Amino acid sequence: MPDLLDRLAESWKGPLSLTPTDFLVSLACAVACGLVVSEVYRRTHKGIDYSRPFVTVLILVTVIVSFVTLIVGDDLARAFTLVGALSVVRFRTAVKEPRDLAFIFWAVGVGMGAGCRFVSLTVFFTVSVSALVFLIAALGYGSREPGVKVLRLRIDSQRDHEKELAPCFAEFLRDRRRVSVSLVRQGLLYELVYFVRLKPRKNEQDFLAALRKVTGDEPVSLTGRDQEADY
Repeated sequence: MPDLLDRLAESWKGPLSLTPTDFLVSLACAVACGLVVSEVYRRTHKGIDYSRPFVTVLILVTVIVSFVTLIVGDDLARAFTLVGALSVVRFRTAVKEPRDLAFIFWAVGVGMGAGCRFVSLTVFFTVSVSALVFLIAALGYGSREPGVKVLRLRIDSQRDHEKELAPCFAEFLRDRRRVSVSLVRQGLLYELVYFVRLKPRKNEQDFLAALRKVTGDEPVSLTGRDQEADY
């Protein structure tokens, strides 16, 4: 069996003609394209979860994948060795945003292209995807209408909160959707959570002031909805 595996690996092994010039050109291409990938991510990122280390990781992933691809070449035995080595690695850092995962795959693809010495194709791929990402960001494709806020308030559970809040909502809100209602303080208060969108030319301060006239001394807050990383 070992002899059979050796012969099988030998039959799949192709020539590895890698010169120092090829090596330097591939790595230079990986570095340059990795910088482009990271810069596109940095310029088009939105939200509060921006991570400088992730920008650096995009460059490193591109270079490392390029180097590994150069080393493996078309050697089947090396490819199996690499798979075995990676199988013992456990990645514990979860990728929070699907957008970040897309950029990681982009960096891996660029690194593989550079490692296979398809320099022109890799550059074309990098430029094309960069243009696509900037176009999506400029058009705002996939993003919802802005202005959605989260309203949290508490009101006496003995009161008809829907009836008492309705005039205030009608005056200030373009639309609303109740997310949750719960009893707090041993059932003395309702805690209400809404997704709301203010009408044009209506400001948050006046809206909160009107709500406090209804809720009394109970807390009222209006915050931005959870940030999303749009392209």
